Amino acid sequence: MVEKADFQNFDGILRREKTVLADFYSDTCLPCRRMMPVFSELDTELGWHFKAVKVNVNCNSELARRYGVRAVPTFILFKNGEEAERIVGAVEKNRLADMITGSKRGS
Repeated sequence: MVEKADFQNFDGILRREKTVLADFYSDTCLPCRRMMPVFSELDTELGWHFKAVKVNVNCNSELARRYGVRAVPTFILFKNGEEAERIVGAVEKNRLADMITGSKRGS
């Protein structure tokens, strides 16, 4: 289940979960809106691989600033509490899935 994350609980989530995919988004961003069902599908299909969290940058500007989020959507994969990979912008579901599972498909 996708969890809403904020300044209060984000560090705890990173400590508690081995792999976290954070979706930094804005409610007013059209590409972010297009990615919402994709993000939910990934959680349903691959949820045993990672913890899915959403961070609204409008309400959590401190977190966005901490991680250098300058555009939305930005997807950051954390492993053991550290940033492992980042994708900025709307992308196909398989690109996010590959990031989560560590797969490298041909271009």
